[in-house]
Amino acid sequence: MAYSIAICDDESLFCQKICEYLDAYQDETGIELEISHFNTGLDLLDHINNHNLYHIIILDVELGNINGKEILGTDIAKEIRKIDTHTVLLFSTNHPNFALSAFEVDALGYLLKPYHYSDLKEKMNRAIIAVDYLVDKMTAEEKYLTFTMSGQNFHIPFASILYIEKHRNQVILHTSAKPYTIYQTFKELKNQLDMQKFVQIHQGYIVNYSHITFVKNYTVVLDSTITLPVSRSFYPKLNQRFRNDCFNAI
Repeated sequence: MAYSIAICDDESLFCQKICEYLDAYQDETGIELEISHFNTGLDLLDHINNHNLYHIIILDVELGNINGKEILGTDIAKEIRKIDTHTVLLFSTNHPNFALSAFEVDALGYLLKPYHYSDLKEKMNRAIIAVDYLVDKMTAEEKYLTFTMSGQNFHIPFASILYIEKHRNQVILHTSAKPYTIYQTFKELKNQLDMQKFVQIHQGYIVNYSHITFVKNYTVVLDSTITLPVSRSFYPKLNQRFRNDCFNAI
């Protein structure tokens, strides 16, 4: 397994030094790292917002100024946590009294500048253990839909999928974040799904059962806002299942 790691520091010298230490860490441990680096927190956030997530992020506390406003790594970390609660955060700082702020965003710890290889190695060992634990936990609890779009690989958690819509020779994957248009067949995508968690309601629709809030008159309502048609062949079984679940919840 390769561990994806992002470094965000507006000072190229520190960024270069930590990359050198990470290369040395790979050589010493045999652990494969995929390293990306960013000069601003906003660039990092844009990347993450496009579903490019990282196992580990090393984030500088002081990220310089944009339009006269100081950008703090802790503020960027809070935004990251809104998108991804699993990534392991490490801060880098010149100030040893920063530890309390690090814990406010559930960070693993901090690296003190100027960097020392022994310190980075100890923090990376802890970060790798934390990532392995989270990956094992997520694998046990949650599955993903995997697909390629515009040459990029995507892994979308089942829980974030609202419904899948067949559209000519394409499939539109509607998620809580945004829709994805995928050049795969409806059947190919269906074969990837856990059909205990999803239910087909129409020749052109599969919905995430956990997002259904209402079933009536050959329609379903998802999250109280999205209404979709249910065909006559699928309606009786769906309606009975939903009624049974509602009754059992009382």
